[in-house]
Amino acid sequence: MRSICPNCQKTLTIPETDAGKNFTCEFCSHIFTAPQGYVAAPSQPPPPLPPPLVSPPPVPIPEPIAAAPPSESSPVDSPTSSIPATPMGYSRFHTVALNRAVCEWLAPICFSLIFILSFFNWAGLYPAGYGAYTQNCWQALGALMSVDPVSEIEFRMEGPLNERLWSSWWLLPYIIFLIVGLTLAWADPIMKLMKGKLPTALEGVWRYRPALISACAGLTLFLVLIQSVAGFGIEWAIKYKVLEDFKQLRSDAKTPEQIQIAEMKIAGEKNRYQPGTTSWLRLVILLHFLAVAGIIGETVLLHRGAKPPPRVGVMW
Repeated sequence: MRSICPNCQKTLTIPETDAGKNFTCEFCSHIFTAPQGYVAAPSQPPPPLPPPLVSPPPVPIPEPIAAAPPSESSPVDSPTSSIPATPMGYSRFHTVALNRAVCEWLAPICFSLIFILSFFNWAGLYPAGYGAYTQNCWQALGALMSVDPVSEIEFRMEGPLNERLWSSWWLLPYIIFLIVGLTLAWADPIMKLMKGKLPTALEGVWRYRPALISACAGLTLFLVLIQSVAGFGIEWAIKYKVLEDFKQLRSDAKTPEQIQIAEMKIAGEKNRYQPGTTSWLRLVILLHFLAVAGIIGETVLLHRGAKPPPRVGVMW
């Protein structure tokens, strides 16, 4: 028999033996119950006529009893008593349903923005707020940096920093999983827009696409957080440069007072260059969280089937 998938609205051919059982759509992998075939009911003789109705004897109407007024200790139930009262200080309440279309596009858009932002500066030295020596994601992986000409005239740090730069190796698996996640996230929307059909070799693997994207989103988020906590190459380079400049001062410090003075001078020299990460990196981390949230929402809606989507309420 022929039926229509309730998810993708495509026509399917279902064997008669699968009527009334769970059936998986071959186009979108949605699971639904196959309709039952029509079975003619056996003919039965008409039921016998009911006996004639006999009017019942009149029922005496009791006299009305005056109701006791409600007291303060026993409040009267009302139809709205089951509705929770609005908390003190709130006057409005609004709910938003989890939209599957939004969840499906959230991961592709977030992965695309993350890939674009990987070419923006993620870490560097920012004296007085100016980007003197900076690194983006690709430069941090390759132990490279960008140099501001005006800052180089003042600090002359390009050579010493290049001698101490090393690769931020956490970014190597990060970039690999980012590219894989970006490809998988855009594969399904592109296939739907082009109305193409998957190759036979990929049909069995395609049902695991949400799980693969979830793994890529979670791993990239974990790796970028680890790299942010561990520090980028340029942050370690300036740290080692300052420690070498004050190596003799630290070795000569014997008393607690001298050690404190040496540590304060080292910290002051390091803070002079103001090393740290940028707002672009924090935006990348936020986009990673949004991508993970979108994938989780898409998975939840996929498994709910015909049930109404969850709703999120906001009170203010």
